Amino acid sequence: MLRVTPSRVIYLLCFSILFYLVFKIFASETGVIKNCDISHEYLESLDETLARVHTVLEKLSLTHALCYESLVGQVRLGRNSPWEESGYFCVINEEIIKYDENFIGNTFHRADLSIAYDSAEGRYLVSRSDRKDAVIVKLIVFSQEKELQEVMERTYHRIGWKRRILPPNCQYSPSLDCFPARLLDKPLTKVKFGRAGMIPVPNEQFEILKYHFPDTWWKDNKPKNC
Repeated sequence: MLRVTPSRVIYLLCFSILFYLVFKIFASETGVIKNCDISHEYLESLDETLARVHTVLEKLSLTHALCYESLVGQVRLGRNSPWEESGYFCVINEEIIKYDENFIGNTFHRADLSIAYDSAEGRYLVSRSDRKDAVIVKLIVFSQEKELQEVMERTYHRIGWKRRILPPNCQYSPSLDCFPARLLDKPLTKVKFGRAGMIPVPNEQFEILKYHFPDTWWKDNKPKNC
């Protein structure tokens, strides 16, 4: 019979806490219930914010393209999906770090935008400083800094401190959201995206969605409650 000792209890407690933290950090957001009653005014504000963010990123000569849910909306509807509360751009870390953080912040501020970095997720959150609504555009940061295993070509992966502990393997660490670098190679095509106007998209149309949503990229993404 296994003997219960104080040290074993402590080890078990520490393991339980570690397991809980890892689960909370990497828990999927797929179960989040979407709001199907987003107002027309909110969606207009989101389009305006996406257009402003695009203008600022162009001014900074930073590669950027619609991705994640925003690209899904563009492919299916030519605009952001009516149940998506945020906008998404993919950006490149190696380009961003060439600038001073204060310079980037001031450039966004001059466009009446506020920008904050989420170090855990490896993303920038951009909001309107001239409005009180909760519109957010997320700049998801990708890099080639990791020496990834079992890749056949240049590959981007997501950054953020919660991914630093993961093995550098795209297959075994799916939250790295790896994709071929060629999909963000310039020049990028611009397409009309709702009221936001002409916005860059990744190369090869929806190919990047096969990497970011490997199990659902071809499915209708309309929430069941909408």
